[in-house]
Amino acid sequence: MKKIGLSIIVSDRHEELDRAIQSAEGLYDYLSITLVHAKGLDLKQTEEVARKYNAIISHYHTDEKWKHSFIDDFGAARNIAWQGLPEDCTWVFLMDSDDILKDPKDARKMILKYEPNFVIFVRINNLLAHGSFLQQRIWMRGTARFKDRIHETLVYNKKLIKDYVETKIVIVHDSKTQEDSGKRNFIILKDVVGNGQASNRILFHYYEKVYIQEIKKERALSTRMRKAIKQFSLLTKKKDVSPQQRFRCHYFMADFYSMKAREEKGTFESAIAHIMECLKIEIDKADPYFLMGRLLYASGRFQESILWLNIAIGLPNHLTYWHDIKEFRTSMPHAQLALCYKALNKPKEAVQHHALARAYDKKFEKYDGTYFR
Repeated sequence: MKKIGLSIIVSDRHEELDRAIQSAEGLYDYLSITLVHAKGLDLKQTEEVARKYNAIISHYHTDEKWKHSFIDDFGAARNIAWQGLPEDCTWVFLMDSDDILKDPKDARKMILKYEPNFVIFVRINNLLAHGSFLQQRIWMRGTARFKDRIHETLVYNKKLIKDYVETKIVIVHDSKTQEDSGKRNFIILKDVVGNGQASNRILFHYYEKVYIQEIKKERALSTRMRKAIKQFSLLTKKKDVSPQQRFRCHYFMADFYSMKAREEKGTFESAIAHIMECLKIEIDKADPYFLMGRLLYASGRFQESILWLNIAIGLPNHLTYWHDIKEFRTSMPHAQLALCYKALNKPKEAVQHHALARAYDKKFEKYDGTYFR
């Protein structure tokens, strides 16, 4: 008889853990929880929650040199958690403590209909990141293990894995501490990179965060941003960089060179070239279409901008392994279209698109005075 084991790592988030386990009632036969011990953390209440659900409890202790009050190695902790499941456990089902599983009994039926030589992907709805994507969360016990301290990935025994399958299983990722998690992840990434331990995949994640930090701080063309761009250029040539990461590298370079052209009153040729590289990799992502529309607007080519922005809006909301940021299909192109139509002296269309942008995202209400008088 096939059995399912639920595997969770957690530190001092006892309320989130309780919510996660309750959401999975009816899914699992075994529950394995690894308590992550770090500087200054009190895990008493977390352990009480684990015991309430008769969990198999194991422990992960951060390195003595690690001075932070959070985990230092996600991969190692996750390996302890799934290895805590009994050997007669067929499937490992991974959840984070801030996850909520939808329809656990239906999820169980879906999993058990497969032979255990598959890796199963589920849909992740990330509420705070406003995106959805597919992620591998279910595999046969003993056929895979995690590697990397952060942005950990499963490495499979290919002799035992037949194929990958997508399911309609849905996990809602609803963290109340998204900003803290981002800071934590960057500290771990910085430590990995600083110790010379980073693979090209991890280097991408590190410089992605560096680039986004500079954008948020409005430090366009800064030294840190230029260094990130240099690394993105190198990473696009590496064979072990995934298509998704290569796409993002070209997107960031397109974004950088478009800012550089506006700042230095140059041409957009380099930005356009990188947008085209994005589209060679994936044509159904809205990001490059939006960026091209914004770039054409900055060039005064409003009709062409409208064309590209409408493509972004019209793209299907289909599920992929790529993190889909819906703003590139919704609020942002509508806001840019409002600017285009305003420049073309078409106030009716400008008002319509501004209204749509603010309906998707309230932050655009601050521009009401520009369109609603």
